[in-house]
Amino acid sequence: MPCLRPCRTWRWPSRIKTTIHILAIGSSSTFGIGASTLDRTYPFQLQDILEKTFKGHDIYISNSGTSGELAATAERVKTEVELKQPDLVLWQVGTNDVLAGVPVETSEPSCRVRFGG
Repeated sequence: MPCLRPCRTWRWPSRIKTTIHILAIGSSSTFGIGASTLDRTYPFQLQDILEKTFKGHDIYISNSGTSGELAATAERVKTEVELKQPDLVLWQVGTNDVLAGVPVETSEPSCRVRFGG
């Protein structure tokens, strides 16, 4: 069953560290273009929701949004992950490709970023 709201029955594993670093990477919607203030960006709002849901755990979301980014710049994801070493990556990708008319078959291979060996 999908969890459409914060799940009240799910519990954070006790052996997990108390600070969780999440990297939000993507284009202008991640960066916050259109948001009236910094606290209205989706990474900021998500951090607030997660901190309220998982009391006793510090959630830090690093906002690495860049306005106008296309899927072809996917190498930036790899660089940001290697630099920041997050526990989780949220990658918003493809919106600008669609708006620019980039064919899916051109964008899709760029989204297959490999990490490690």
